[in-house]
Amino acid sequence: MVGLMGIFMVVAAFRESWRVPILLYSLIEKAFMVFLVVSNAHLSFSEGFYAPAVMDAFIVLYSILYFWSLRERR
Repeated sequence: MVGLMGIFMVVAAFRESWRVPILLYSLIEKAFMVFLVVSNAHLSFSEGFYAPAVMDAFIVLYSILYFWSLRERR
């Protein structure tokens, strides 16, 4: 998922019509990763995933703010 998202983001840099769908895909993927860590927080193996989950949560928040700003421009 992450590799494909990276490739699509490179393509979206040159094709403006791809930007919103790729950002939505990224938002959903990152939110799901945060959900997986939070839902398994009680298990010992999840401790190693807290730092990436925090970073993904920031990306989700940034994406939501980005889409909010697009709505404000219209």
